[in-house]
Amino acid sequence: MLWCVAFRPSVCGPAWLWVPTLLLGCTALGLGAAHRALRRLDRAAALPLGLDLGVRWPLALHLGWITAAALVNLNNWLARRGSSVALKEAAAIGSVAAAVAAAAYVFQTTGDAVVGFVSFWALSAVVADGGKAAQGVVDAAVLGRVKATAVGGAALALLGLLAKIGR
Repeated sequence: MLWCVAFRPSVCGPAWLWVPTLLLGCTALGLGAAHRALRRLDRAAALPLGLDLGVRWPLALHLGWITAAALVNLNNWLARRGSSVALKEAAAIGSVAAAVAAAAYVFQTTGDAVVGFVSFWALSAVVADGGKAAQGVVDAAVLGRVKATAVGGAALALLGLLAKIGR
């Protein structure tokens, strides 16, 4: 809720975009704790189908998207504060790695592949977009490296999903 208040130009200009980024990160941590607690319950006694579909799936989807949104907000803040292209490229590549690492962590600690699916979905969108807003402003080689990293991250997330399905 606080992110909704903070992520408004009248409240938070470009120099303060780190605030909504931090709020999204805190939300992801809270959702992660709730998700782990729910998965512990599920391991103790399998969740009924209604709880699985009505609670676990939405919680895991929300966790995945909030994690992606926090990373997008971080990159938005860096872009709007006039950071160097090298720093923005490093942050974009680091964000792909962080998204895949978060999905892998959730999968390893809870066995839930939904967050991995969301990472695959989000990274596929990055690949499909290809940095359209930055074309002509940022060197094509930089955009190519970021896109290639997103392709690799999406592939890793997909491999994790396929490994889960194969079990």
